[in-house]
Amino acid sequence: MKSLRLAVLPLLLVVVAPPLPRDVLAASNPLPPWVTYHHDLARTGVDPTGPTFGSAYPGWTSPQLDGPVYTEPLLAGNNVFVGTENDTVYSLDATTGAIVWAAHLGTPVVANTTCSSIPFDGITATPVIDLANGIIYVVMLAQPGHNALVALALDTGTVLWWKLVDPPQDDPTQVRSRSALVLSQGMIYISYASRDCGIYHGWVQATSATGNGPVISFMVPLPPGYGSSLWAPSGPAVDSAGNLFVVTSNSYGSTSYDYSDSVLKLSPTLTLLDSFAPPNWQQLNALDLDLGSVGPVLLANGLVFVVGKQGVGYLLQANHLGGINGQLFAAPICAPGSDGAYGGTAYLDPYIFVPCAEGLVALKLGAGPGFSVAWRGPIGTTPGAPVVSGGVVWVMSRQGYLYALDPVTGGVRYVSWPGPTLTHFPSLSAGVQTGSGVAVGQLFVTLGKQIANYAFTSTPAQPVGGHNFSISLDASGSRVFTWTGGAAQTSYRLNLLGGASVTLPGSATGYTDVSAPPQTLPCYQLIPSGPTGLLGISDILCAWQGSQSAGAAPSGFTMSLNGSPAASLSWIAPAGQTAYVLGAYPMNGSSPRYTSLPGTATSATDDLQSLPTCYVVFAVVGSTFTGHTPALCSSPGTAILP
Repeated sequence: MKSLRLAVLPLLLVVVAPPLPRDVLAASNPLPPWVTYHHDLARTGVDPTGPTFGSAYPGWTSPQLDGPVYTEPLLAGNNVFVGTENDTVYSLDATTGAIVWAAHLGTPVVANTTCSSIPFDGITATPVIDLANGIIYVVMLAQPGHNALVALALDTGTVLWWKLVDPPQDDPTQVRSRSALVLSQGMIYISYASRDCGIYHGWVQATSATGNGPVISFMVPLPPGYGSSLWAPSGPAVDSAGNLFVVTSNSYGSTSYDYSDSVLKLSPTLTLLDSFAPPNWQQLNALDLDLGSVGPVLLANGLVFVVGKQGVGYLLQANHLGGINGQLFAAPICAPGSDGAYGGTAYLDPYIFVPCAEGLVALKLGAGPGFSVAWRGPIGTTPGAPVVSGGVVWVMSRQGYLYALDPVTGGVRYVSWPGPTLTHFPSLSAGVQTGSGVAVGQLFVTLGKQIANYAFTSTPAQPVGGHNFSISLDASGSRVFTWTGGAAQTSYRLNLLGGASVTLPGSATGYTDVSAPPQTLPCYQLIPSGPTGLLGISDILCAWQGSQSAGAAPSGFTMSLNGSPAASLSWIAPAGQTAYVLGAYPMNGSSPRYTSLPGTATSATDDLQSLPTCYVVFAVVGSTFTGHTPALCSSPGTAILP
């Protein structure tokens, strides 16, 4: 390890709020501990304490912190703990969001933004808390360019000790810790990723949680190559024996297998015990399709699940990873051509919840072993790492939507818009507080430089209006909308995408838009709102005035999706028709589909096949087309409506 005089590293300039009594952590309603990324070392992301979900509402939003927060919030006592890219650790009051203390540890390193999406590298990896000893551990990158492990008192933020933990063979300015820290068997484990510049390796390092003793290291890949960084935000998973499971990314310069794009099993002393690599690991290497974009999760029955940028999931045997092509089962999960999966998964047996770039995907484990897709969540809102609390799956998306889904069906139970996130891998934590005999679930989400709190109880939610949102054209060509009302909303906003919006009263169940010009394809989305803000968003529906024929065509052509992957279409029959043809025109240029219908038909359903699609109904008399409806279009999977 490189030695360095203390004076060279200008860190640990601690700025602490007025000291609070030690009993601040023993508040009247302490939260159950969430002291490591996704609650436990198996990285399941499950809070077992929350009340059964019924309804939710926004709580507090913290003051602006001094830098972006990429760490998952940790919970201990009545406090929430996060680190910022400005090398500051914060303790927030879980009841109010007020800053209890702030410890500024140093000056972050200015990143080369051609290599990194983070302008400043400070504290990126989620810290870990030793609750028994009242210590929070963080790894920071500070000027002039060194990595340090810092131990702080949980109640005051006082620095107890710090230690340089630069990897021994790499330029410390070319590596950074992005994966969550691990505390296991009295040791702190640190994983290192690259800044995507220069020569670097993947590292796991370990040192005593007391600060004493040496730093031990494990490096991948094998020489002469380089790369194979360990950057999955969820960090290593750890089994009951203290063995670590880590996932590596692509490497460079090697002509033979070098443990890149692999799952590695390391002993508590960082000896390599076992490995797995997909059969196409060389292709993953060449195409930058890191297997290590999501950390592993340990399942029941000795299984391990991993998924990466390619979007293929693998089930492995923990006690025998199997080497190259050693998986027990593998199958595609994320949509073809998408960016795969990033961040961390959640696991509530028999379901695994995977944050694919196009939307959350639920897998159901089966015999064999194997898995199948149980459902796919809303698309168009790239999910962060999910967690489970109150019997529902909570997701914070990159676009700023917080929503809860039924773990079995994927049905939307709640949605809100606390605001956009800065990180590509937003995450959240959960716990329950009990006051006056009422259990209240608590959620804590990162919003750029702030933390937001949400609460939920078992009290049933009022129904939200906006379901059965439909579109049609009247005789004058105006767009006509209808929907089902509810009790929760106080208003609606009907958005013309890319244009103006109109605000409607909460009692409204329909609207006619006369403003859109003919021969255009305007698209609309309905957004119900209540006293706490956004309550949901509808499907996107479009109608092309002037696209209908002048001849005898079906009238009253109407379309709705109601959050399903299939379009529901209806019309009024003209006189004399003997048949219909339903034309489906994917908007990505794929070949159209045509379905013959009897002349008595007045409705149809059609699976959009996950593609934005336009529909036209043609009337037929004998073998002659006599007229057709205007085109109605929709994009499936965009609704998030409880």
